[in-house]
Amino acid sequence: MTEHVVGPTSHYYYSQRLKLHYVDWGNTAAPPLLLMHGGRDHARNWDWVALALRDTYHIIAPDLRGHGDSEWARGGQYAMIDYVLDMAQLLEQLQMFPITIIGHSLGGAIACQYSGVYPERVKQLVAIEGLGPPAGHTRHGPARGGAAHAGGEQASDGGAGVSPDRTRHLPQ
Repeated sequence: MTEHVVGPTSHYYYSQRLKLHYVDWGNTAAPPLLLMHGGRDHARNWDWVALALRDTYHIIAPDLRGHGDSEWARGGQYAMIDYVLDMAQLLEQLQMFPITIIGHSLGGAIACQYSGVYPERVKQLVAIEGLGPPAGHTRHGPARGGAAHAGGEQASDGGAGVSPDRTRHLPQ
């Protein structure tokens, strides 16, 4: 029987002399699931996923260094290896093996790197946009406006099978 948790509990751990934050959604008897957020997100961006899966999994969602309630890196170092080491330290302290990992964007890239280094510790891996742009891809124009705005118009018009209630926040 799962324990009833209204919301996650907040915890801290140390990795490479940084105080890093994670949330734990309870259900410790269930298989472990790690949710890794993207570069412009934080652990609580996964709340809607955690609410849907917490009866099936013991969910942990960390704030990456420099995100959410985690400490910023001294000297501004945010290399991939540092993120992977932070993830390894968290999982080592919690002893949650083998683990299922879902990572989005930067979190997906970190999860892929971690899985390559520690394949015996990973049960399943889901990387959502975690592989980066295709080889040879270059960005044309600014990251905002232009194509991004046009994509929002297309989506809000019902393009790509997206319902209007899911795109009402996009620019018109």
